[in-house]
Amino acid sequence: MSKRVLICDDEADIVGIIGAYFESLGFSPSVESSPLKAIERIRQEDFNLITFDYMMPELNGVAAIHQMLAIKPGLKFLLITGLDEGDARLQSIRDCGLQASLLFKPFLMRDLVGALKRLGV
Repeated sequence: MSKRVLICDDEADIVGIIGAYFESLGFSPSVESSPLKAIERIRQEDFNLITFDYMMPELNGVAAIHQMLAIKPGLKFLLITGLDEGDARLQSIRDCGLQASLLFKPFLMRDLVGALKRLGV
């Protein structure tokens, strides 16, 4: 059985690229463009990994991750961002102790593979 990943990003072109990367690695990707819909989805389904864009219209990735962990502790997250590594907004991720790996756009397949290894997925 393949591993399941939920990809949450509001940019369709990014979702397509990420989905293709995951499929090539043997994952079965599911997609949501809304963090609120993604939160509802994890209430009903099991996933091995959740990927989130940091900056989303309804809810940022860190807030969404906190809500998801309240529902299903132990979920693994890959937070994807277009922000620069030095951006102060990313400090919130480091400060709150989330068990999430960061991936900076644009990224290559080897960057994704490295992030998955860090997460143990």
